[in-house]
Amino acid sequence: MKGAPPQEMSKKCVTASRRVEQPGKNPSSFAHLSTPRIFATHDQYSSLTNSIVNSNCGIVYMCRNPMDQFITYWHFLFMTAHEDMKMEPLSLEEAFEMACHGIQEFGPVWEHVLGYWKASLDDSDQKKVLFLKYEDVKEDSAFYVMKLADFLGCPFANVEEN
Repeated sequence: MKGAPPQEMSKKCVTASRRVEQPGKNPSSFAHLSTPRIFATHDQYSSLTNSIVNSNCGIVYMCRNPMDQFITYWHFLFMTAHEDMKMEPLSLEEAFEMACHGIQEFGPVWEHVLGYWKASLDDSDQKKVLFLKYEDVKEDSAFYVMKLADFLGCPFANVEEN
């Protein structure tokens, strides 16, 4: 998206964010997708492949208040168990104990957050990771949309900022 006007970003984001898996396509090859490409993952930074970490792609990490993240995750687990009916839903207490011991689908929450936080501290001109907090973005969305656009290489023009 480097150099694209901000109004074009939303069109490209919507196009690129459709599901990667397509019938008859190799899921490990993304050549069939138009560029620029946007992917979402719940993987820890330490689990990202070298082809991602060493590429020139930018990574935007959105963290959330751990309590809110836990409650959302517990609701997800509860609804999944309820829909599946093959699993007994976890109580809030059981899920909390598991989270405290780092037993979550995508690993311990603090390792997850700290991996991206540490990567975001890079002072180089080619900053790799933009670390955002959901609550901050919600509080001042205009500021963070401009920060995101700048990170993606397509900052707002003065007239657009106003």
